[in-house]
Amino acid sequence: MSVDQAADLVYDTCMGRSVTITTPIPTLEEVGKRLKMSKARQQRLIEIVRGSGNGHMGSSIDDFLKAEGIFEEAQAEAIKEVVAWQLAEAMKQQKISKNKMAMLLKTSRTQVDRLLDPKNDITLGSLQRAAAMVGRRVSIELV
Repeated sequence: MSVDQAADLVYDTCMGRSVTITTPIPTLEEVGKRLKMSKARQQRLIEIVRGSGNGHMGSSIDDFLKAEGIFEEAQAEAIKEVVAWQLAEAMKQQKISKNKMAMLLKTSRTQVDRLLDPKNDITLGSLQRAAAMVGRRVSIELV
């Protein structure tokens, strides 16, 4: 599967479209922890996704996240995960190590690690420079 195909799968999932993913994905508990949800909120998320018949049948994860007031945060986390993964995959395809990427970007290996870690916030400029080094470009649109 190409990077673009994987990105399309993630995008379709975020947009509520049904897709089949064959690679490991985080558990619902891991998603809840990443979003810093309380145990009760994590349990509500699990019940909604699994359709436990507690009145949440037919609800979507988006509806739950919106009701909890964390939809935008969750969406931002998903985007950061995809972008970091796309950059790492492009580096692998072109056989660019983290050390070589640091040299190309005229920065430290630690900064490259930050670029590839979705838990970190990075600037658009840094992302554009890194994308250019692997022959890609950044495209952002408001929808």
